[in-house]
Amino acid sequence: MQFNPKHDGERFRGFLYRFNTGRDAICLLWFLRQALERHGSLRALILTGYSDRHEDTRAALTTLVDQLLELDPQPVYRRGHLSKGMHYLLPNPRRGGACKRLHLFLRWMVRRDHIDFGLWPDLTPSKLIIPLDTHVAQVSRQLGLTRLKSPGLAMALDITQNLKRFDAADPIKYDFALCRLGMLGDRSELRVQGSG
Repeated sequence: MQFNPKHDGERFRGFLYRFNTGRDAICLLWFLRQALERHGSLRALILTGYSDRHEDTRAALTTLVDQLLELDPQPVYRRGHLSKGMHYLLPNPRRGGACKRLHLFLRWMVRRDHIDFGLWPDLTPSKLIIPLDTHVAQVSRQLGLTRLKSPGLAMALDITQNLKRFDAADPIKYDFALCRLGMLGDRSELRVQGSG
């Protein structure tokens, strides 16, 4: 059974989560259906922008977002008139934002352990960028993993680069611990050994 925005959209009536409405959820599912029809899978789509020569996964994520946003949003939205919520769901990595959800999605799909699925072995964990949120930013600053103040792509890249000192092949494996430490609250005794 294929997703039909007109028929299946009723199920999303009244849906609201943070910046997104039911229409945004319907549009995202409609984009995913079209992407699957064109590429066969999201993995195949992302691989069109991925190269082992790339330093990280920015080009792959940019390709994913560009390809999805070029799809026809009708009958949900008029072409060229997507909601702010859709741009929140699919941020453009070129704009320098942290794009946390996109990096988190890649982490789940590329890494394989008790947290992550590891369904896309074509991409290497060493090229992933840390999914940056307020918790990871605060803990990373306190641990000396970054001196940057503004959470965005530059900070995510800085933290990732510093985590490579501990494991160059899989620096993002520390993401869950950093985020959890931030969520727990009291970090007054936190510091990297040798940092003072």
